[in-house]
Amino acid sequence: MTRIRVFGRWAGWLAVVCAGLLTVCASGPRPATSTPTLDDLQSEVMRRGALRVATDANYPPFSFVAQNGELDGFDAQVARELGQRLGVKVQFLTPDWDTVYAGNWQEVWDVHIGSMPVSAETDARFDLSRPYYYIPAVFVVPDGSPINDPNNLNGQLICATQNSIEEDYLRGNGPDLGGLPVQFAAQQVTPVLMAAELDCPQGWAAGRTDYAGWLTTPLALRNAQNAGLRLRALGSPAYYRGFALAADARAPRDTRRLLEALSAFLDDMRRDGTLRSLSTDWFGQDFSVGP
Repeated sequence: MTRIRVFGRWAGWLAVVCAGLLTVCASGPRPATSTPTLDDLQSEVMRRGALRVATDANYPPFSFVAQNGELDGFDAQVARELGQRLGVKVQFLTPDWDTVYAGNWQEVWDVHIGSMPVSAETDARFDLSRPYYYIPAVFVVPDGSPINDPNNLNGQLICATQNSIEEDYLRGNGPDLGGLPVQFAAQQVTPVLMAAELDCPQGWAAGRTDYAGWLTTPLALRNAQNAGLRLRALGSPAYYRGFALAADARAPRDTRRLLEALSAFLDDMRRDGTLRSLSTDWFGQDFSVGP
């Protein structure tokens, strides 16, 4: 599977490689064992005094190398906050997405904090934390469209990115949302598929009128609006997708106690407003709460 920018992130298979090390201060996990052991990953992290975090070096606004040479972005700042609450340094490593998704990390890093989508597939491949943010899918129309309700799109052609969760939804295949329910089920729609996400609104700008709506995320909508395209979202989201921290399910050390601790910190960050603040800073709106 290929990772698609903005949100449809999936991967093929590559050998495990690791690039770029930066050191800075800094569905839920399976039930944790009650007592730590020599094979417990949290005990090793605390002994080491550092949490080794894999994330993307080129995926703004989630994570990217800033002008000062350090990683910044939403995921990078979440990782730093978790390290601080755990009481350890954070060491960032920047393998590519295919390498992360292939699993079997050979203990090169401890956790991936890089917007892993929660799904049946990822839950089978990784040990996952509880989600730390949720991205909705929304129907979008041009400003001049007479359509004002998602129900008015039933029976219409809808644009989406090919090989994406949006395509699965439009085809009625039951998008893999990791157990989250679909909020609105479009009826008898026909997908019009594009290679890149912004091809849909750019098609309207070029004069296409064959599709009535575009199924996308608020982030992609904002990117299109920032490019000068006059668009608006309709009504409530079609569905939400959760994103979690991930650990290697095949790791020799038990990951469950570490993921439970990090999940508890994420719960605290949601309660005390830290996740809301980081989301608003980087995305312009609060994605910290799901459906």
